[in-house]
This record gives sequence, structure tokens and C-alpha cells, in this order.
Amino acid sequence: MAGYRAMEMNMSTTTKLTPRERMRLALDHREGDCIPIQDSIWDATVTRWRREGLPDGIPVEEYFGFHLRSFGADLTPQYPVRVLERNDEYIVETTPYGGVRKNHRDYSTTPELIDYGIKTARIGKPPSAASSPASPASTG
Repeated sequence: MAGYRAMEMNMSTTTKLTPRERMRLALDHREGDCIPIQDSIWDATVTRWRREGLPDGIPVEEYFGFHLRSFGADLTPQYPVRVLERNDEYIVETTPYGGVRKNHRDYSTTPELIDYGIKTARIGKPPSAASSPASPASTG
């Protein structure tokens, strides 16, 4: 709890909290100097913003003052991803979850989920190329 005491002392001065202190207070349902913010911005959006004047050379998280950086792990069943169809506007591909999605070629919108590969809660063998719902071996 010594960390929280230091944060409270930091709040009583004119010094701003660090992003870490701010997030710890928020996760503990305690008030900080402001509400911590975080967002996940599409690459196509950042590209457009750069064309419209967002400075190059500074991460968008830093520019907007996000308090939490995104990180992640691949928690999918790791089905192979394959392109099934591609035209001037859309790309249809399998997903690491074994499903199928349709997306704009520039990935600028939320994809349309066409099919879900996992349809039951049954736990079985790890996925392989032959077991992928969109693979030729599983269609016949």
C-alpha cells in the first residue's frame, strides 16, 4: 500500500500523476487527477489523419496522451489464414479462429463475419491445415 500513499501525496501537489499511477488508482476505483484514456485506432484511420496533418514521427498514443499502451497475445486456435476472394474493394479470408470474414481492402471498417469456424464448446485436437473449416480437405 506504500505505492498508493505515494500517489495520494503526489495528488496533493501540483505534480501530475504518471500514467501508471493514474491507471492503478482507476483500477482500484479511486479518484486521480483525470480519467485515464486508451483507444485502439485502425491503421487506415491513422494513415488518413497523417494525410490531414497529424505529425509524422510521433506515435498516435503519445500525440493524444493515451495512458495505456495496447499489447496482446495470440489466444486464437491458430487456424491458417487464407485469402478466399479478393476484388478491388473487398477481401474475404479465413480467420485464425477458423471463421470467414469480409473486409475492405484497406481494413478501414469492422469486418463482416460471414461464418464462425468454432460452433461448439467441444475440446478436441489442436487445429491443422486439414481441419480448417475453409480448407479443401474439409469441404468434401
